Amino acid sequence: MEKFVRYTLFSLLGGLIIFVVLSFHNVHPLPTKIERIRIITHQPPLTYRLPEEITFCDERIPLEKRNVWERLDKEFLLAIGNTPQVLLWLKRSNRYFPYIEKRLGEEELPEDLKYLAVIESDLIQDVRSPVGAAGPWQFMKSTARIMGLRVDGVIDERYDFHRSTDAAIKYLKRLSQSFDGWTLSVAAYNLGMTRIQTEMKRQRINDYYYLELPEETERYVFRAIAAKLILSRPEKFGFFLEKDQYYDPIPHDIVDLKIRRTTSFKTIAHASQTYLKLIKELNPQIRKLYLPRGLYRIKIPKGKKDIFEENFGKSVRAIYVIKKGDNLTKIARRHNISISQLRRLNGIPKAETIYPGQTLIIEQGT
Repeated sequence: MEKFVRYTLFSLLGGLIIFVVLSFHNVHPLPTKIERIRIITHQPPLTYRLPEEITFCDERIPLEKRNVWERLDKEFLLAIGNTPQVLLWLKRSNRYFPYIEKRLGEEELPEDLKYLAVIESDLIQDVRSPVGAAGPWQFMKSTARIMGLRVDGVIDERYDFHRSTDAAIKYLKRLSQSFDGWTLSVAAYNLGMTRIQTEMKRQRINDYYYLELPEETERYVFRAIAAKLILSRPEKFGFFLEKDQYYDPIPHDIVDLKIRRTTSFKTIAHASQTYLKLIKELNPQIRKLYLPRGLYRIKIPKGKKDIFEENFGKSVRAIYVIKKGDNLTKIARRHNISISQLRRLNGIPKAETIYPGQTLIIEQGT
């Protein structure tokens, strides 16, 4: 009997030990502080369901038409599933939307048109497509020039956010006068006014939702609507940003330059008491590292206008772009400068040769 009791107690004790070990093995460790933050800040969206009623540019979207609902549902899911891109849209929107909204209001155009800049360029200034469209509004060269933008080897205003926004609004206003409704006008922004009108006439249809168009254009309006749904109520879909996480507009001053001699872009940066990189970021429309003779309007860091004008007048460096047949002797004689001074200004050793297309600093001062 005593053996039986000892055996029973031993079995119970062993079972208890096994239970405790297994239980401990199955319990997940408490999350660390970083993991708790990740859980809190990365909650999944509350819902992926589209609203029952949607408008775009004050026009009702006919979601009762199954093909319309499915096409929008697809673009919505594709957009919302790209979390990093949506977060970047939100962050950049604070930098660019205020000016777009202001200009749309001044021209009495629907505010929803600002979402075209989102789907065109992801709100990036210095961007170019494989087919040659450029800037935040993705203008082709021909359309940009028609809309009054300067596009040449030195200046390409398609990359200037303010100038290209003004041109895009001008173009959208012109399109709205050519079509009955904003869906066709927005589609024409993507495909071109003439092509949309040709397809309408050929297919005898004036409804965007039933026109047979290139795939990009058939998706275009729906992508803009999806961007609106997400960016107008991001918290509904699980996107939360603190105020300091948004990108602020970049403060700047504007100066008008009259360049008499080809001038190094680095000189402009030095006169602004800043870095070449920052000047390039403020002026992506300038596609060279120098400015030929002419009139220019450029942006410099905020608060630097007075010191820039003072410095630029004193320390501007004129440069010369070497042409075929040039040599240092010809260039020095032409600009009334000694060869030794020319070599010193440009750091050219005696044994080093020059070549066409190379830029030389000619002089300092005016």
